[in-house]
Amino acid sequence: MRAPTDQYQEHSWLKYTEGLRTALATQSNTFVNEFIEAGGLASLLGFLTQMDDSTFQSSIHMNVIACVKALMNNSNGRKHILAHPTCMNGISQSLTTEHLKTKTLVLEILGGVCLLPGGHKKVLEAMLHFQKHAGERTRFQVREERGKMRGNSEK
Repeated sequence: MRAPTDQYQEHSWLKYTEGLRTALATQSNTFVNEFIEAGGLASLLGFLTQMDDSTFQSSIHMNVIACVKALMNNSNGRKHILAHPTCMNGISQSLTTEHLKTKTLVLEILGGVCLLPGGHKKVLEAMLHFQKHAGERTRFQVREERGKMRGNSEK
């Protein structure tokens, strides 16, 4: 999957990812299974890790994360996501976006995974990956610094 190169292609990608998100959330288990078996999850993850900055800050990125969340709400999709060796890392990298809805979806996914058996460890590993990816000194440095900035601006 390559990132869109012009406005027409970007609009097409936006519609495509919206449709896919809806389909993954509403279609039968058979559809989700066929999507995964056809390499859909791998394509979504590849797109997440290879998109350019413009796409990374767009609603396309949000829709791709929403597709992953829809897969998490399906037992077979969840099983494949949790079994994937780098999926949680790819999801955590999306925390560097400025798009608040995308960040919210990522945090909802990570929070949901924490509630699953063995999920807490997977999320901590993903946050360690994010720490290295974002060049942070500590795991939750971005959240800590933003909180300090808000506190300083209120004084």
